[in-house]
Amino acid sequence: MNAAAKDRYFNDQVMTAPPQKLHLMLLESAFRHGQTAQRHWDEGKDLDASDSLIRSQELIAELLTALKSEVAPELVSQVASIYLFIYRTLVSAHLQHEPEKLKEALSILKLECETWRELCRHLEDNPLETEKTSSPSSVPAPKSLAPRGEYDSPPARFNVEA
Repeated sequence: MNAAAKDRYFNDQVMTAPPQKLHLMLLESAFRHGQTAQRHWDEGKDLDASDSLIRSQELIAELLTALKSEVAPELVSQVASIYLFIYRTLVSAHLQHEPEKLKEALSILKLECETWRELCRHLEDNPLETEKTSSPSSVPAPKSLAPRGEYDSPPARFNVEA
């Protein structure tokens, strides 16, 4: 498949995807960029790693800004706390050149991707639920997500060891 055909295919996928699939696509892209950064660090390509880490951070920031707290405030707050933790961990890994921090962020991103893949499968299998269910990703960020330092660690219910 040539580059133009790939671009058309990707554009069609994005333009026709439901909100939960778009959310998953952003998560997967953030995860891929994080993995690429890890690979670049292993190869000693710090500038390339930096570019990939910045892109991963931007994607997580995009997910945060898409949250709508008025739909499901408690759920959105939990999702926001996870994404803020991932974002801060990515920033810390980047600024301090800490591969362990990057691995921590990637392990959480991997769990998020798996969760959203399962949600997408469930909604594909049950199309009537799609109309009733509102995705936190299709939802604007709260005016103030949290004071600085409130999300320095993942929520207690979130097992990062898995």
